[in-house]
Amino acid sequence: MRHVLCAAGLLACPAVAVAQQPVPAALSLADAIAIAREQNPAYRQVLNNRGPAAWGTRSAYSSLLLPSVMVSGGVAYRSGPAALPDVELLAERPPCRRATISD
Repeated sequence: MRHVLCAAGLLACPAVAVAQQPVPAALSLADAIAIAREQNPAYRQVLNNRGPAAWGTRSAYSSLLLPSVMVSGGVAYRSGPAALPDVELLAERPPCRRATISD
């Protein structure tokens, strides 16, 4: 098992060395910025997030300018004697009388 791990490590070392690019001894500012833009993960993440952020801004502005309409509704159905309980209560009440004040 130890030999397998050693062999795997020896095979992986050249791959790691190839992945790293040599940096020249003297860099100009433009070269340094180009290397940073290619290899900096935070910069690449910002570039990746620009598209969704622009769409979010566009969506926010459109929601302010365009009218919106919301519609909702519902239907309920009950059958049997408990369907209209208020009708029975109204039938049992005596009629209301108006009180008038006269001089």
